[in-house]
Amino acid sequence: MSARTRTALESLWEYIAFVMNSLVFLLIGLVVHISALAHAWRPVLLAVAAVLISRSVSSIFWFR
Repeated sequence: MSARTRTALESLWEYIAFVMNSLVFLLIGLVVHISALAHAWRPVLLAVAAVLISRSVSSIFWFR
């Protein structure tokens, strides 16, 4: 397999992975009810805060 063919195949598989990932999140979005999220706002807020804090901590250690 030539280098050009390998690059084309890698690009194709990356694109397919992107499309499949997008479809998964779109399907999840169709299943989740906004009213259920509104009633569970505390766990949602806690999860968002946990993600933001963990990303900041990991970026601090990553760039050292």
